[in-house]
Amino acid sequence: MNYNLTLLRDISKGNNEFVIDMIRTFIDVAPPAIERIAEFAADGKFEAVYLEAHPIATNAKYLGAEELESELRRIEINAKEGIDLESMPGQIERVKVLVEELIASFRADFNLETS
Repeated sequence: MNYNLTLLRDISKGNNEFVIDMIRTFIDVAPPAIERIAEFAADGKFEAVYLEAHPIATNAKYLGAEELESELRRIEINAKEGIDLESMPGQIERVKVLVEELIASFRADFNLETS
């Protein structure tokens, strides 16, 4: 998956350790968050979907994962506004795939071990 760490590097003022920490945090936090989003959506808890999707979308923005951010923002907005809810399961599945691809890219590009 494509990503661009320019924004994160700018925010960190070139501190590569900070960048790696953010990537590791994403790897640890995103998959269980996406699982919770899927569970909340299946249970009709759309406010919880919104609240869970928001920080992951923000992280995707900082990591320069535009496609992932866009998909998460759509889930976030639809959950908040109660629109297009029938499409949400497919959107969540797409997000799962994008997260897996991004994590695989990070692991390969930064020689990060799998946990």
